[in-house]
Amino acid sequence: MTRCAARHLTIGEASEAIAGYVVALDITERRHEFGSSPAPWTWSDLPAKTLGKSFDTFCPTGPALVTLDELADPIRLRKRCWINGELTFDHSTADMLRSAAELVALISQFMTIPTGVICLAGCGSTRDGSPIPFLKPGDDIVTEIEGIGRLTNRYVAEGPDR
Repeated sequence: MTRCAARHLTIGEASEAIAGYVVALDITERRHEFGSSPAPWTWSDLPAKTLGKSFDTFCPTGPALVTLDELADPIRLRKRCWINGELTFDHSTADMLRSAAELVALISQFMTIPTGVICLAGCGSTRDGSPIPFLKPGDDIVTEIEGIGRLTNRYVAEGPDR
């Protein structure tokens, strides 16, 4: 299949359209995701999940795009994330509710997927079942997917001059 914008893909077509896998750190600013107070929300603190994921620097990716032919078994890749040296997330792509091809096919039913777009699959629950931690300035985050690579980031608060 030619890699170009696509819509209404079957799972087989979606599988052929996937160029490869990359490590990504899907950051969410929780105040915008859930609002600053419990429901019912007011206009001033209305939750906006997409805004909570839309700040500059909130989706670092890397270190490289790995094509499917370079992976022995893309359905069983170990995904791990450490926060300040503590292993917080430890899953496999086999644990996902839907395969990458199923996710791409599903997304394509609602929108045209442009060439080169990155689709993120989420992180799953923490290892111990505790709530997903809130990051704070100075936190070090290391995200790794076996066979693809390791991404290291430090959380830095945005200054008032930006």
